[in-house]
Amino acid sequence: MQIKPSDISVVIQGRVEPIATKRCVDSIRNILPHAEIILSTWKNQPIPALAYDVLVENDDPGATEWHQSTARNNTNRQIVSTKNGIARSSLPYVLKIRSDAHLESANFLNYFGRYPKRHPEWSVLKQKVIASTLFSGHPHHSPFTLFCPSDWFHFGLREDVQAIWDLPLYPEPETTTWFVNRSRPSPDLNPHSFSRYHPEQMIWLGCLRKFKPIPMEHHADNSPEKLLWSEQALAGNLILLHPWQAGIRMQKYQELEQTGDGRKDLYSHRDWFELYKQHCDPKASYVQTTPWVDQLKGPLKRLSAKIRLKWKAL
Repeated sequence: MQIKPSDISVVIQGRVEPIATKRCVDSIRNILPHAEIILSTWKNQPIPALAYDVLVENDDPGATEWHQSTARNNTNRQIVSTKNGIARSSLPYVLKIRSDAHLESANFLNYFGRYPKRHPEWSVLKQKVIASTLFSGHPHHSPFTLFCPSDWFHFGLREDVQAIWDLPLYPEPETTTWFVNRSRPSPDLNPHSFSRYHPEQMIWLGCLRKFKPIPMEHHADNSPEKLLWSEQALAGNLILLHPWQAGIRMQKYQELEQTGDGRKDLYSHRDWFELYKQHCDPKASYVQTTPWVDQLKGPLKRLSAKIRLKWKAL
């Protein structure tokens, strides 16, 4: 499927980081010439001279602090900046990326439309949307990560990416303190979490529940039936690519990108393909369309990262 850059709206969402966001915009201009660039950020930020086409300045809904932690839940910020950015887009396809990401290639276009078979009950989007393997939880190894595909980047039809992100804001106590005054699950698979769902689950369940009821009470609400639904929805609506396969890089998580493809608690692209073959197309053959240079680049970077980690431990 040939998609021209001039048919793509790129929604850059999040706060403006002068160096990282400029790198993001410049990479898009270089790799997707004539694409529409929408920068969706917050009001009252110093906006440097960047080559975007549309600026969306949103009211910042703020983050919530995780219970008993210094980390923060930015789910509502993602929803506001992404949803409002997509609303201003005007082209048939949308690439949603964070403001601290950048493009190294447009290889994600080689995968769009490559796996057309659908699941008869769990295909709710018009076409499959491309997403990241990092952090797409693998529920066979992390049982509290059902319905938990990554929200790092999305590429697909405008209406499909919009369906994922056109969500209401999540109120407390769901985001951080759900289990403060409620009984914890038994067995307690994730004892350090006090939120009802993981951020990725909030986004994906919010999307799927527009089309189908999913009785999942909290992130640890696991059963064989729900596991099957989670896998069928993943195979029927998304294509998971490692960031280096897609050509989209996250500078903030560079070391994790280089080591993450071997983590059992996260899906790999091959893991996703096996779900696709099982639930959508039993006759499918595995084909990796990543350029051979990039195929070598990923394993070499992961090996280099492991060596550096070992040296740091000495």
